[in-house]
Amino acid sequence: MASSLNGLSGPPTAAFSVEPPLAGNLGVSVTAGEKRGAAPDEDAELLVLAHTRFQLVCSIESNWRRRAEQELDFTDSLIHWTAAQLDERRGRPSLTFDKIGPSIDQVVNDARQNPPEPRISPVGSGGDKDTAQIIQGLIRNIDNDSCSDVAFMTGYEHAVKVGRGWWRVDYQFENDPDPDSDEVPQNAFWQKILVNRISNLFSVYPDPATEKFDYSDMRYCFVTEDLDETIFKEQHPHSKAASGDFSGVGDDIKNDWFPKGCIRVAEYWWIEVEEDYICQLPDRRIVKWDQVPAGVIPVNTRKTEKRKVKYALLSGNEILERRDHPGRWIPLIPCLGREIREDKKRAYRGMIRPAMDANLSYDYMRSKQVEAVALAPLAPWQVYEGQIDGYEEVYTNANRKATPYLIHKLKDAEGNTFPAPPMRQVVSPEIQAMTVCVQQAAQDCESQLSTYAPSLGAPSPEASGRAIMARQREGDNAHFNYHDNLARAIRHTGRVIVDLIPHIYSEERTISIYDPDGASRIVPINQVHIYQGAEKLYNLVNSAMRYDVVIGSGPSYATKRQQGVDAFLQLVQAVPEPMMRALDLGVRMMDIPMADKIADRLRPPDIAKDQDDQAPLPPQAMQAIQQQGKLIELLTGEVHRLTALQEKQVMKLESDERRTAMQSQTQIIVAEINAKMAESQRLVDIELEGIKQQLNALHAGTALDQEAMRLDLEYQQAGITPPPASPASPAGAPSPAGPAGPPQGNPGQ
Repeated sequence: MASSLNGLSGPPTAAFSVEPPLAGNLGVSVTAGEKRGAAPDEDAELLVLAHTRFQLVCSIESNWRRRAEQELDFTDSLIHWTAAQLDERRGRPSLTFDKIGPSIDQVVNDARQNPPEPRISPVGSGGDKDTAQIIQGLIRNIDNDSCSDVAFMTGYEHAVKVGRGWWRVDYQFENDPDPDSDEVPQNAFWQKILVNRISNLFSVYPDPATEKFDYSDMRYCFVTEDLDETIFKEQHPHSKAASGDFSGVGDDIKNDWFPKGCIRVAEYWWIEVEEDYICQLPDRRIVKWDQVPAGVIPVNTRKTEKRKVKYALLSGNEILERRDHPGRWIPLIPCLGREIREDKKRAYRGMIRPAMDANLSYDYMRSKQVEAVALAPLAPWQVYEGQIDGYEEVYTNANRKATPYLIHKLKDAEGNTFPAPPMRQVVSPEIQAMTVCVQQAAQDCESQLSTYAPSLGAPSPEASGRAIMARQREGDNAHFNYHDNLARAIRHTGRVIVDLIPHIYSEERTISIYDPDGASRIVPINQVHIYQGAEKLYNLVNSAMRYDVVIGSGPSYATKRQQGVDAFLQLVQAVPEPMMRALDLGVRMMDIPMADKIADRLRPPDIAKDQDDQAPLPPQAMQAIQQQGKLIELLTGEVHRLTALQEKQVMKLESDERRTAMQSQTQIIVAEINAKMAESQRLVDIELEGIKQQLNALHAGTALDQEAMRLDLEYQQAGITPPPASPASPAGAPSPAGPAGPPQGNPGQ
């Protein structure tokens, strides 16, 4: 009992106190002590308050509990007839037909096929979308590890039947030391969260003053279990009840806590509220009341409340265990059916109560019909006295047994002949009227349950698939309030789990999470790790990160997957050629054996194997990649601009160098030309000087001088060098040819 109720295994005398959660620290310390660290007076006050509250809940819910027990007996045990009715009908048929159970199964099974799933979303600037997905995957792992669907459907079935069911959120140690080894695992204090079912809905006694639909505001709650005295002594050998000490226990407590030779043990959960005040200063800073600086008058003040959840395991006369709970909500989640008011009090009902009378009416009419047909009254035999002497038993059983013949006496004792007994007149019962009554009773059951025969699989006049689906949708809408209440309860369950995660999963460790398609993967939490080439941190302990829980609308993932397969096949028929490249994806969606291998063989050869299965990058990484891409584009453009500028500069430098070289070469050529021209001019001057000397020598007279001047002028005008003087002629001697004649050839050459 201790381990199942506490959520933490340990010695019976262990007490638990919650400390502020730190990274790598569980946040729960264990302190041993006989009194669990509580003073006797404190235990006595707590015990008195718990007994008072328990009696209050019992008195307020007594009427609902009594009727709920009758309703469950009617449906589960099929006890339709009361003892008085059976005594009155003794010797007559009292048949029982279950007209309510199939309708309840229809509603519950619909929720089993499409269970609501909580979705985690970040709230405020401190929330992280990636961490929210990790938390949602962790919740799926918690569901798979603890088989939470059993807990949800057990509570939901109770809500559909009688109006209220329960389940709970617990936590326990993941690993225990190996008894055959002396080594203790280093993760022995790691814990995990579980969702467990509460099979006995009458064992939970909640705060009757709660107002919220999910009971998140209840101040206290009890979970009881009646243990046999032998079992109680084995689990709590040092308790007062185990030793038979019932001092100070009144008669009312004995009736509540020691029923029928058993000992009642109860989990007592309660909320303690610590009030405080916060103030807003003139500089708009917000601080606590005791942190207001001296001389500063706050501009605004309000009261705050801090909830602390406490737990104690108690019996009728003592506190067996007590500890603090790390969360802020009592981890007991109700699932409600239909909330009603009875005697100005809050009450509940399900589908059974309205249909009980209609079902009993059906039982009565069917029993009457069987009785009328099988035991219809017959006209009596009319015989003479002594005519059937010795055959009385044969005539008596003729109404119940198939008698092939009846014997009677032919003559009496005096020899008189008896006439044959006349044939009896068979009375026909009113079968038609009874059949009409039976049909009317069946229709009453259907109307009270809002579940008609076509919804349960009976033939209907609808022929098309659309009409049949519309009929089924009408039946689902009639009970959607129950499914909606289940979603609200699961939403509060997600809130309780999200609130506990920072306390339970506070260490640096690796956890398993599940994706929506059921694939499992390993994720490090509370530590920096490399994911897709970038550093990533999933911090589940950061109190600044807030997350909210919502319920996803629409069908479940499995239903969406089947709908996706149907839509894919329609696309293949509509556009076969483009969809041929996606056949592997369609096969992968199908729930068939070896679907992955078939998909691998159908994958187009130009698509890599891991291209479709590659995990998408996180939004932060995608944003960083986009920013880096833009920066690379800018840098690439700048490089191209600088490269073009460099090429221009190089071309300019090369052009300047080439121009300088050409200028230098031109200057050299010009210098060479000038030098050659100077040399030519010098030679010309020498020749002219020689000619002048020859002329001076040859022309002694005026005529000769004029002729020499004329020739000199013509040579100068023609720009040619005068022919040298003949070496054979002496200076000043005339040429053999006589006087110089006109120049030969073209004067212009």
